[in-house]
Amino acid sequence: MNAQKFTQKSLEAVQSAQNLAIENQNAQIEEMHLFLALLEQENSLIEELFDKINPNEKVKSDLKEKIAKEPKITGSARPKDRDICFAKC
Repeated sequence: MNAQKFTQKSLEAVQSAQNLAIENQNAQIEEMHLFLALLEQENSLIEELFDKINPNEKVKSDLKEKIAKEPKITGSARPKDRDICFAKC
């Protein structure tokens, strides 16, 4: 991944997605992590567009529930501050 080709907002969304995966002890960042990060991003164009077509809070709640059900890594297998990869890395 070449971070120089990303906008600042994109980099923030990827970092937030990574934080979601780490907080939930998930092995990798999935599409749902990035989608939730984009929906929760301040002044997000994605959130504005999505609000026009679907109730946003229900989707956020469903995504959080699905993320919580993802397989977890515990113990010393992955330190909390170590980067994790995107799906199919």
